[in-house]
Amino acid sequence: MPRIMPLGLALAALFTWTPSHAGISHRLNGDVLEIECQKPHNKKVEPCNIVLSQYDGQIVIMDGKPANRRDHYTPCDGLGGPEVARYPDAGIRLVQVEGNKRSDTIAARRLRVPVHANGKGGSDTICGGEGADELQGGDGDDWIYGYGGNDTIWGGDGPDKLRGGEGDDKIYGNDGDDKLEGQDGADRLEGGPGNDELYGFVWGAQSFEQDAFDICLGGSDTDRCELCGQRNNCER
Repeated sequence: MPRIMPLGLALAALFTWTPSHAGISHRLNGDVLEIECQKPHNKKVEPCNIVLSQYDGQIVIMDGKPANRRDHYTPCDGLGGPEVARYPDAGIRLVQVEGNKRSDTIAARRLRVPVHANGKGGSDTICGGEGADELQGGDGDDWIYGYGGNDTIWGGDGPDKLRGGEGDDKIYGNDGDDKLEGQDGADRLEGGPGNDELYGFVWGAQSFEQDAFDICLGGSDTDRCELCGQRNNCER
């Protein structure tokens, strides 16, 4: 006679975190894949490096390498490492990732499902994917790149470098001397408090008499805003 699991126990098992040796915990909560950096048992908190890929109908979680922040354009390339887990992507509408207080790397460039990532403390490197992502750096000197999709990016405290990539992005520097770049699409850039640099680009355009345009809003401090059709054709 088959055993029937009580409903409460079934739900508890479904939403239980699955830890890994890398301190990366994960679980499927309905249609949301949740990933979290956790302190390994009896060990100090270390930086967490999460690399996400989506292919062959699956979302793959890897314990990756730290980002190369000396590469100012694509620091999240080539970071793959040992596989932690994989989930069928059918029915997953969102991936949520939380870092820890150290300098984490969260790389989702090869992800088509939207990702919501929060680096929390530390000088984090966060790269979104092809979807409409929401990326937060938290405290520290963060480097965030939205890549594809209509992304929303928050820098938090500290001198952050925030880049939108393709799509109509919203980028908020918040506190600190931040550098914001809109790149392709009709972007909204808000520096917030601090001496910020804001750059809006429409690649290949000769001027801003275009359908696509960027909006630059500084804060109360001294800001630099450049609207550029090309790198050598800017209006301040």
